Amino acid sequence: MIKIKILDYLVKLWYVIFGRPFAGLNTMENKYFLPKAVYKQAVYAIKDLDRLYMRRRQIRESAYELSAVPFQSMIANGGMIVSDKTANYGATLANVEWKIEAIEAAFSLIPSKYREGIKNKLMYDIPYNGDFCINTWKKWQKILIYYAAQNLQLM
Repeated sequence: MIKIKILDYLVKLWYVIFGRPFAGLNTMENKYFLPKAVYKQAVYAIKDLDRLYMRRRQIRESAYELSAVPFQSMIANGGMIVSDKTANYGATLANVEWKIEAIEAAFSLIPSKYREGIKNKLMYDIPYNGDFCINTWKKWQKILIYYAAQNLQLM
């Protein structure tokens, strides 16, 4: 009994130190394993996809309004700072576009028959339909999250 408790303690210690399960005890080394913080960031980036689409549309609409606005200069901390709203919007738009493309690229790696179900589950918390085994759904969801994290350079 003491040996089992010690073994359990060592496995938990391994997980705390290395952030992943010990590969030698009843687990397989998983190619798609992500640290918890990276996993959550990727999931929330996917959940944020609708807001990113809306933000992209807002930036594009406001960029047309800014085309007639001249540079604005202002004095701050004793130095001259030039504020270019169009360039700021352009940089923000590029960042939003990059995030959208990274997430869409991860979705493109998933077979089409699973995409809509996984998207509904992650973004809208709609349960998977009964077309496929739950393990199949979770496998493809894990792969999507892994590649989204990789594309977003979270790891």
